[in-house]
Amino acid sequence: GGREDEDCDNNAWRVFRYYYNLKHGPEYSRKPEQLLASSFFLQLDNSASIKKSLFSAICLVQQKYFKCRIRAKDTKFRALVCEGFNTGQLANWIRVLATNPSVANDLYTVSSFLATTGFRPALAALERLRDSQTSIRVRLPRDLYDSEDLF
Repeated sequence: GGREDEDCDNNAWRVFRYYYNLKHGPEYSRKPEQLLASSFFLQLDNSASIKKSLFSAICLVQQKYFKCRIRAKDTKFRALVCEGFNTGQLANWIRVLATNPSVANDLYTVSSFLATTGFRPALAALERLRDSQTSIRVRLPRDLYDSEDLF
């Protein structure tokens, strides 16, 4: 059926975007304070809720990698993972997605890793990495951009 075919196409960036749209992320991101913060690639409030920090990060990634070409989904996902890892929020963000019934029911089959485990093994591994002093930087291949955008 269609759901099994869709599982193969569930790029992780698409899952994050689905949640972002489901929870009215675009409306949140259009607030004046968010627009100002994203113009300067800033996080407004480190004590913001998990959902708001995820929305801010998605908006930041979309803005930073706006000119990426075909592999943009993978590039944006990598950038989002780096942002989440570097801020210590990655496990929280994934937990929010994994526990959302709409995400699970609309995007995954009952036999998927998410449905059968609740993503708990991966979350446990991410929790162990949370206190790491490591920072991850996204490196983009030059061919992701149109040549005129590089100069």
